[in-house]
Parts: sequence; C-alpha cells; structure tokens
Amino acid sequence: MVQHHPQDAKFFCNLAVTELLCGDLEAAERAISHALQLDPNDPVAHAVRQRLSQYQNGRPLPKTLREMEDK
Repeated sequence: MVQHHPQDAKFFCNLAVTELLCGDLEAAERAISHALQLDPNDPVAHAVRQRLSQYQNGRPLPKTLREMEDK
C-alpha cells in the first residue's frame, strides 16, 4: 500500500506498527523514521516511535495491537 501513497506518513506509520507486531524492529524503525520525515509533527508517529524504543530496549514484544497499546 505504501507504494501507492509514498508521501503519506500515515501509511508508513501503519507499516511500522505492522512490522513491530511481526517482530521486525529494524523494519519498524525504518518505516517510522520515514513517517516522521514526511510529517515530523505527527503525534501518532511519535507515540509509535516511543513504544518502539521500549521494545528495542528489552521490553517484551507485543503479540497483538491491544498489547502494544497497553502501557
């Protein structure tokens, strides 16, 4: 989907969440970095980056979106 909307930060933010849930933190980092390049003020992208950082620092990976949203 991002191929059809290469300038839409929301698509890259969604891709980052998908990659995170699949356990690919490197791909999630690339996607969220791109989302923030496209829209540096996107609050959702910043929230995803913050959560991603927690997983990169050893927090157990979520198995579901609901687990990811839990604080």
